[in-house]
Amino acid sequence: MSRSASRYWLGYLWPPALVFLLLFCSDVEIQGPSVPSVEIGLGDTIVVFPPPGGPILAGVRQLALSADQQSVYVLDAGPAVHRIALDGTFLASFGRSGEGPGELTRPIAAQPTGDGGIWVLDRQRFTRYAPDGSVVRILPLTNRDAATFSPVGGDREVVVPAGQPMVPGQALLTRVGDSGIEDLENIPSDLPAPLADSRFGERFLGWKLAPLGAREIAIVLNGPVLRGWRVFVAVGLEAVDSVIELAMPTTAARVIARESELAAMPDARPSPLSRVGTAAGRLWIVSTGLPNGPLAFTVPVRRGDPSLVVPAGQGLHDRERRVRDVVVLSDRVFLAYEVEVVVRSAIRKQDGVRN
Repeated sequence: MSRSASRYWLGYLWPPALVFLLLFCSDVEIQGPSVPSVEIGLGDTIVVFPPPGGPILAGVRQLALSADQQSVYVLDAGPAVHRIALDGTFLASFGRSGEGPGELTRPIAAQPTGDGGIWVLDRQRFTRYAPDGSVVRILPLTNRDAATFSPVGGDREVVVPAGQPMVPGQALLTRVGDSGIEDLENIPSDLPAPLADSRFGERFLGWKLAPLGAREIAIVLNGPVLRGWRVFVAVGLEAVDSVIELAMPTTAARVIARESELAAMPDARPSPLSRVGTAAGRLWIVSTGLPNGPLAFTVPVRRGDPSLVVPAGQGLHDRERRVRDVVVLSDRVFLAYEVEVVVRSAIRKQDGVRN
């Protein structure tokens, strides 16, 4: 059975009551400090995109909040990129089908840029678009494969998981820039074993990358054990300078572990995490692959920050209509479905509750 089929089967055969039992009665041991949580509930629908007569979506792959927090990009399998305002107003579309500059064939992932634009990974090529859709930079990923990436160096370049089997001393990350493709040297001699021992297949399927700063990225492992690291890149972008483990929200980690255990089947790899990205200065993990939640949550990167949590049990999933991606702002939540994006008001339900 495929991963997608097993997720679909699990999401609707296990009742919500089981999730409660797993959450509060689980014997799964999660290490690390407890992190305060703030639950984000969903209120009324504000707007639905596309409006009547607007662009037709072929299939939403991903959402990305612009760095200025004034618009949201919709990565569409069309292929195309649509930019909409926070009130759902259509602003622009670009990246039409083709193989020329700025054109797309099979968009895979996207990350916002500091100037309000967006990077898009399309098969073996990265394209950086300005907010108006004009092409700023194209970086070929020649003879390499990637499913996740992070901009570095002020959006001049990007990094992807290194593509060779690991042996001691070999690279964790590969830099893609104007000068070509180059593996980053590892300065630390004691890299975390889950990263250093990863084979290429595990990196390709099991890593999620997101930017935390000009020379800082997050690596989160996609699997039943929720773990992540802050990776600092040296000034010249030629080496990994240091690696520090992130403190993961305990409750989210426990639910993911237990639901992944239930979903595990022979020859199947549980992949509960859909996307890792940054929005409004927070590191968000989207876990739409486990419809019993949490749907999305933050991993605190600053001491004392709570973990914001959007629970799945709010009538968001059903058999014919499933959430594919989420972007959360202080007053509204963007929910991507197959062929539309629904914007709903956000309600902070509880604060200071310990996981």
